[in-house]
Amino acid sequence: MGLAGLLAMVFGAAVRARAMEPTGIGRREWDGHLERAVTRAFADGEAFRATGLFDCLGYTATQVAEIAQVTPRPASLTVEWAAADPASGFFQRLLVTTHRVRYYDLTIERAVFSFTDIRLDVDALLTDRLVFRSVGRVGLETFVSSADILKVFDLVTRARGLSGLVMNIDRRTTRLRGRVRQGWLTVNFHLEGIPCLKNGRQIEFRCRRLVLNGLSLPQGVIRGMFSRINPVFDADQTWLNLHLDKIALEPGYVRSWGAILPAARSDPTPVSSNNPLPSTGRQGSRNLAPAPSTSLFPVEEAVSPRSSSLATKADP
Repeated sequence: MGLAGLLAMVFGAAVRARAMEPTGIGRREWDGHLERAVTRAFADGEAFRATGLFDCLGYTATQVAEIAQVTPRPASLTVEWAAADPASGFFQRLLVTTHRVRYYDLTIERAVFSFTDIRLDVDALLTDRLVFRSVGRVGLETFVSSADILKVFDLVTRARGLSGLVMNIDRRTTRLRGRVRQGWLTVNFHLEGIPCLKNGRQIEFRCRRLVLNGLSLPQGVIRGMFSRINPVFDADQTWLNLHLDKIALEPGYVRSWGAILPAARSDPTPVSSNNPLPSTGRQGSRNLAPAPSTSLFPVEEAVSPRSSSLATKADP
């Protein structure tokens, strides 16, 4: 090989090396661009919609237009990533951990979004904008505290005469106790149970024990009551194709794992009266996801005239 050939090889290798990192920036700079881009996208409805995430997943323009309704808007977030060549826009994984996310009236203590095998628009990223060009999988992990669950039902419980609600969650069960008043009747209640997945689309509350004024109700009665309010969460009532992989109890929290899948071909099933959706503020528009059922526990049915023997006179 002559000198000319050697120089050509060296020069060619240098050109290829520069092509792999056209911006000449290192990991710290990529960290900064990603953190700023994700923070902006997750805090602003228009920026979240402009990411193109749901466009990549095959959702319609009408559906994507509603994205702003569920923009995460976390109190804080952290970003982690893994990429063989960030300059090309390909990332094996982008992990976004958010804290105190508002989902309609519910506050999610922690939500972890895991984007795998994605390609980002590099030019947009260098200007601190998050734009997806392709998406492999969008995983979602959530932690919801017992205190935040009770806050969702605060107005409902007061309107229905429920008071003194206390919820405790450990690894084995969920316990709820309180009082319900209808007219001059007051009943102290205590129930125990666990959330269960059904078909990867619904969450049902399986009540193991329901006690009214010290009297345990038979399982047959309990099953009948809860058959009329379950599921307490139903992903089939939304066009967002959400699949739930697992749900578990941890001290003080309900933890769930799932994924946002590409758009389903068919429309969601009609909304049932037992599990109403939150209003989007638009007449006739569809919601991204169902709100938790406000018919959380069938205590009112238990405190009916035929159950008056379980009740005591309310304190004056």
